Amino acid sequence: MILGPSLSAKEIAEKISANRWWFLALGIILVILGTAAFMFPLYGTLAGTRVFGWLLIFSGLVTAVHTFGARGWGGVILQVLIAIVYVIGGIWLLTQPLAGAVSLTLVLIAVLFGQGLFSAIEALQIRPTEGWGWMLASGVASIILGTMLWTKFPSSALWAIGLLFGLSLAINGWSFIALALGVRKEPAAAQT
Repeated sequence: MILGPSLSAKEIAEKISANRWWFLALGIILVILGTAAFMFPLYGTLAGTRVFGWLLIFSGLVTAVHTFGARGWGGVILQVLIAIVYVIGGIWLLTQPLAGAVSLTLVLIAVLFGQGLFSAIEALQIRPTEGWGWMLASGVASIILGTMLWTKFPSSALWAIGLLFGLSLAINGWSFIALALGVRKEPAAAQT
């Protein structure tokens, strides 16, 4: 847990309550940014593409580190391929932000298909292992999302990334707002 090991629910609520204004401010800022990206999806697409590029690079590096740290479990080659797909996709998004929303959406579709395919294959290879279904569901979901964007292409290029990015920011912001407002009541109720 990020707040620390073995904190009770009451201790966590107290820590959040002590910093609730920071949680609330972050939530409001994320909701505003998310709403702006949602309302102006082309600008949201450009901003979201840069953020997504960095996330892909980071995800690729983490996947590669995990792969070489967890050798011998049988999924190494597919994990390396997933890491490569992530890093290549991320670098392209960062170096070509003005290449157009069409190209950026194609990269997103390709990354979704590549990650989905490799994850689904890997899930089937580790099928007896607990949790393999989650990996398969992740792969299938990525392929479905890629297919949805592809069937609406090229019009999806103008709104897809910005819309998804804005929606994600807004939902994340509302979760911080709810957290900040929710814990405000809990410590007072716990004291009585």
